[in-house]
Amino acid sequence: MNKTVVFAVVAVLGLVVQGFADLIKLNSGETITGEIVLDAGPVVQIRVPNESGTIFSLRDVLRSDIKEIRRGATDPETAMQEAFQNSRRYQLTTYSYPIVYYDNVISNVFVKFLTAYPQSLYCPDMQNTLKSWTAERNEVAAGSIKQNNQWCRGDEAKKMVATIQVTQLVSEGDRQLYSKRYESAINLYRKALQQRPLTENTIGMVQTKCSHAFSEWTTAASTAPDNSKADIQARAQRIQQLQSQIQTCNTQIDSIQNELALIASAQWISVSGSRCSACGCTQKHWIAPGRDFGAVLPDARSLAARAGLTQLQGRVATAEKEITRLNTEASVAQSGTNPTARVLASIQNLQAQLATDVTKARSGLPSPDLPQAAETTVLVVSVTTQEAASAQQTADAETSHRTRIVNPAATPQPGERVPWWKEHWILLCGICLVVLYLASRRS
Repeated sequence: MNKTVVFAVVAVLGLVVQGFADLIKLNSGETITGEIVLDAGPVVQIRVPNESGTIFSLRDVLRSDIKEIRRGATDPETAMQEAFQNSRRYQLTTYSYPIVYYDNVISNVFVKFLTAYPQSLYCPDMQNTLKSWTAERNEVAAGSIKQNNQWCRGDEAKKMVATIQVTQLVSEGDRQLYSKRYESAINLYRKALQQRPLTENTIGMVQTKCSHAFSEWTTAASTAPDNSKADIQARAQRIQQLQSQIQTCNTQIDSIQNELALIASAQWISVSGSRCSACGCTQKHWIAPGRDFGAVLPDARSLAARAGLTQLQGRVATAEKEITRLNTEASVAQSGTNPTARVLASIQNLQAQLATDVTKARSGLPSPDLPQAAETTVLVVSVTTQEAASAQQTADAETSHRTRIVNPAATPQPGERVPWWKEHWILLCGICLVVLYLASRRS
């Protein structure tokens, strides 16, 4: 997991202020702060934290020994104790944190405590802690990084940061590759190659992983079934369904419009203060609107009909847009290339981009004298059977040669005859031991 994300989560969770505590005052004057979990009978049970506030234990207190019980105690002394115990959770470790974590802890824990309780007996300890955290924060702000309690500065710190980032990107790329998200995995590997500075070993490792991802992706694309014809048929069926749906909606729309016309014909509307459409006068009188939809009065029946009309018109518009999109996709699929060919073309394009990334990464290496293999930027997607067999034979020959150098008698050369005493030397040793034993008995 990304270490920055982990520290950020810890900072957010850790800076949440604890809830109000329960307070028990004993007859002896002792004060117990914690959370009361049982308050029934002669015993009161309370959960109390240790000094660092990380471990909790249950404590039983006799009710006869209790002078006072406060639920959710908020007195200044208790609040100060809680704040101090909360600050004890934040400790510097052998690794440095992100600078945002230092800022959050310094401002929301240490400075907050000193501001709220300037007269506390814990202030000197808190000030020393604040000084240590501030010094380490300034080191990180200057570009340094702490690893295993050792500070790295300058170029060493840059190398360490690059190494951490490359490790995170490669790990995420491996997870994407395991999930068969080939393009996402290769893009993560390419992003790892863009980190600076890098070493030749890192570049070779990332290049090998990319080659493996390309090989798997090519195999998967080559063996995937061609579903282009099935997709075209599915689009055609969907278009037919949408056209039938549009036809049904249009029929319902005509029915609603006829219903609205009947409602308008059955209504008489009073025209007041407006010009009459029949005679042109402005007198108050009654007219019949006929099929004028706009003159329908807003009763329950007409409102329901208008709502249904609006809904049907929206469904028709949506269906027409989807038909347009499906027709466009179908025409592209019919005139375009095979999906497998498109995937292979995408793979080749990514290979070319990766070759450029590898070249740029190697151009930033500190040493100009690179081995011949390091100058190769062409990635081999797959190896033929003959090449694999030839490579295996070469490896076997090298292994055999190295074995003969270590023990010349272990593996004979082809056609060489091994002396009989080399094959039966154990038997000869046993005979010699028997002869020596018999000779010692006679003497």
